[in-house]
Amino acid sequence: MKTDSCGIDTNAIMNKCEINYINRVFFAPYELRKGEFGSYTNGFDFSEKRIAFFDCSKTTGNGYMTKKEFFQKILPEYSGPHGLTILKENEKRETGYDAIIVINCKKIVEGDLVGKLKLTLE
Repeated sequence: MKTDSCGIDTNAIMNKCEINYINRVFFAPYELRKGEFGSYTNGFDFSEKRIAFFDCSKTTGNGYMTKKEFFQKILPEYSGPHGLTILKENEKRETGYDAIIVINCKKIVEGDLVGKLKLTLE
């Protein structure tokens, strides 16, 4: 899969290459039973959505990073813990983001993620 157009800017809206990589590799469907597949994204559509990126191992700042920093960390191959937090309508209004992709987190407290995101925006 071509990744040369992934992480080329800091825009919170992902381009087609980034969305393709996220859907097919990073959050690849997994087999539940023979012929049945599950999705880590629960059908979330990344198109035209503002995405924040959070790294529990980041020692500076509050853990948030730019899209460019995120792709620099996960390419060419990332196998650590990762997840997706889809924000509620009120959280979207308060932050301007639709979801948060997290890496290197063993345990995620959604309220903490949103609180840290709000601090980043101040």
